[in-house]
Amino acid sequence: MKAQTQADRWSVLRAPPVMAIVAAAGLLGGCDTISRELTGEPGRSDVEIGSFAGGADAPSIPRPEPDETLVESGPSAGPVLAAAPRTSPSTYTLRSDPGIPGYVPAAPVSAPQLVDAKVGDINGRPIYAGEFLRPLEARFLAEVERMPPRQWMVLVSREIRRALDLMITDELLRAEALADLNPEQRQGLRAFLENVRQDLISENLGSERLAERRLLESEGKTLEERMRDEESLTLVRLNLGKEIARRVHISRRDIEQRYERDYLLYNPPPTAKFRLVRAFADDAESIAAIKRELSSGTAFSEIAESELNSFRREEGGLQEVLIEGEFGETEFFGAEPLNEAARGMTPGQIAGPIEFGPLVGWLQLESIEQESVPWYDAQLKIEQELTYERRQEELDKYINRLIERARVGNINEIHQRLVEIAVERYAPDQG
Repeated sequence: MKAQTQADRWSVLRAPPVMAIVAAAGLLGGCDTISRELTGEPGRSDVEIGSFAGGADAPSIPRPEPDETLVESGPSAGPVLAAAPRTSPSTYTLRSDPGIPGYVPAAPVSAPQLVDAKVGDINGRPIYAGEFLRPLEARFLAEVERMPPRQWMVLVSREIRRALDLMITDELLRAEALADLNPEQRQGLRAFLENVRQDLISENLGSERLAERRLLESEGKTLEERMRDEESLTLVRLNLGKEIARRVHISRRDIEQRYERDYLLYNPPPTAKFRLVRAFADDAESIAAIKRELSSGTAFSEIAESELNSFRREEGGLQEVLIEGEFGETEFFGAEPLNEAARGMTPGQIAGPIEFGPLVGWLQLESIEQESVPWYDAQLKIEQELTYERRQEELDKYINRLIERARVGNINEIHQRLVEIAVERYAPDQG
């Protein structure tokens, strides 16, 4: 047999997959033409029944150098090439039993890693861990470097549960709405979604690949995932408009009852706004300066914002107090002399000097304000609040009914499995 060069042997190893399959088929069949094709030697063109017998006459293929490996195979991979007694300087005998003496399986390159896993179903739609965790991946990887392990686990569990609940809700609403569409509506939905798809592609120079790349960069979604979201959103809108909105009716009496219940919210107590200017009683210079400013007609608010004032200068000496009872019984300040003066004042009036402890002050009642909202003006806001609240109530009831009759796997088990996979994938050292 003609000697085979190193380049010839490696050219066989680099053959296209189709050629590799053909070669494997030939080996299993025991044809001596394989030896001829690999070595270039002429051989017999006919095949005899004895060619398929095992034992010492089994067909052979060129043997690489002792430090080369032609085929690596595990115990379950089928026929393997194993070392046999050397009948010639360059042959291996084909054996199909990996349990032969001296057989050593190939060592793994690295530890096994989870690529993806199905963790449950929603109405027959499988939930795959990789697809589910992809939108959360960036945040989990960022926070694992910053948060303590226990706090990070709480975050992961909470975010996964929130995303899982949203996914279940969206899928159930989408499936329910899709089931209610007649053939004409289904055709219209397909046409609408195709227009949305073409618009996305047109916005990206007509390139579907560019559109998908930009979606992955901006939203972390493929084009197909974006279109599925668009379909879900459209169907959910249709479904909610039909199933939820028609169950919500807000009457005039409902609005009146809510206004009466929240009367103080729309008719809060009046607010008294005072401004106080004060100085230390032993600071004769400051007291004299304040009196001069008042006598010259300087606005009280300007004096309250000046260096002469030692009470809330940045706020202009402002003191706001709700009048929840009688004006003459309200506590406006912590010093009783100031309260006595304040209770007898009218808006715009100035009182002082008033001595209280080591201080002396001047007081102005700037205004008494009450921002009441009459029923007529409040009814639109009340109607919007009641509509939102009742839609949420009806939505919760509707989703619960869907969950009861839908085929949804154990949500707690799905949640727990997703958390375990997230920890294994994003924080394997956290324990």
